[in-house]
Amino acid sequence: MNVCLASLMALGIPCVLRAADKPQESLKQVEDGSLKLDAAAAKISGPNARLEGGQVKDIIWWTSMDTSLRWKAGIQKPGRYRVEVTYAIIGNNNGSPLAIMIGDQVVKATPKAGSGFNDYKTGRAGEITISKPGDFPVVVKPLERAHEYVIKVRSVNLLPAETLTEAIDIGGGAIKQSTDGSFNLNAGDADINGMNAQLESGDEKNIGFWNDVGTSVIWAINVEKPGNYRVELNYSLMGSYEGSKVAISVGDQTIKARPKPTGEWKNYKAGNAGQVIISKAGDLPVVVKPVSMPGGYVMNLRSVALVPAGTPTEAIDISDKPIAQAPDGSLKLTATNAEIDGQACRMEGGEQKYLVWRNSPDRFITWPIRVVKPGIFAIQLTYSLAKSSYSRQVEVTAGREKFTTGTEAVITDSSDIEVHVNRQNIAATLKAGRDLDDFKTEKLGEVTLDAGEVLNLTLTSTKEPGGLVMHLRSVSLVPLDKK
Repeated sequence: MNVCLASLMALGIPCVLRAADKPQESLKQVEDGSLKLDAAAAKISGPNARLEGGQVKDIIWWTSMDTSLRWKAGIQKPGRYRVEVTYAIIGNNNGSPLAIMIGDQVVKATPKAGSGFNDYKTGRAGEITISKPGDFPVVVKPLERAHEYVIKVRSVNLLPAETLTEAIDIGGGAIKQSTDGSFNLNAGDADINGMNAQLESGDEKNIGFWNDVGTSVIWAINVEKPGNYRVELNYSLMGSYEGSKVAISVGDQTIKARPKPTGEWKNYKAGNAGQVIISKAGDLPVVVKPVSMPGGYVMNLRSVALVPAGTPTEAIDISDKPIAQAPDGSLKLTATNAEIDGQACRMEGGEQKYLVWRNSPDRFITWPIRVVKPGIFAIQLTYSLAKSSYSRQVEVTAGREKFTTGTEAVITDSSDIEVHVNRQNIAATLKAGRDLDDFKTEKLGEVTLDAGEVLNLTLTSTKEPGGLVMHLRSVSLVPLDKK
């Protein structure tokens, strides 16, 4: 009881053993030292999981974080043991992280997706040391519920550590460096954080159907050789998509890339995103997250490679650099190089693109810029705005009761916006023109820009959420002679 509580509570996992529970039969090792804990012998504690199947049983329909599986392992031969799980996953993404406790030792596992509900895999979760004979509780508990179903379990197996196996690694540990110093981070090893991407099966797995700036892809790496590394993405992107911008973070360093169309989804290419410096050994997270999505899909991502910077490469350049000044010192920030979410703000138009911007309190438009010729700059907007109307309802609180007013029409012929750059803010009210095809250029104000690091120019609006702010073609920063 105390062992169970000490180990599982350290992971934030409740452990409840009831006095009324019937003693569980202890399962014994076979001659070679292995021990198979079948689904049929498991005790299911909690709701929403059950035993099904014919001659071979499975525990399925597991949907609750409050459900755990329990066995009693009878160990006659102390020693080092590998913990393996035979399982299948419903869906295309990797399974929920699991804690597997044997006695007072815990290993963690993140089961890897297969090709379907009946694609059973055996995965290595880690190793434990059993120092003396005896009966040991074995408990499997989800650490979080990443998807609707946790996992479909056929068995948990204990094998002497030296036993040869073809089990895949599901230990959830950091990915090790290759002997040449590189890291190869495959889609199948990634943790997909968000709802709008999934792991697709095939000859080589890839992360596809990625269509949301709120979804990221994460790995953990174990660095033994610090140094300068080139970051390459193995990806595909249809030619009809404008190309999203992604940020790749390695520890506390971030670089940005804009993958170029590869022609077809099945046509994968390697893209050079830039370089990072890893200054010390240890575990680091590697995160790929969209920072701009003009529309459609981000990309299909097969892998991310970290390669020692001096290694030759044929990867195409997809690095995204800040917008630089023209020879006359001006900066032109267009719709095509803005960072947008593809929802509250999306890109439209033919040869002359523009942004359709509808206000959202937590979304805005950003351009990274680099200034080498400092000075005072006029900020000019090229935009269109027409009188528009929309419907709204207001939630009113009266005492302890809340109610919603009837629908009312709101007519607007202006937009209040703010420009933020280099700790300076400019507020302006834009007036509607004849129609949304009536683009015009207006000066909003002046800012002083210093030379040096990358700056972000950001547009925000105080308009009601969902209201059309404007159609935006470009922002220009024009140097002014103030002598």
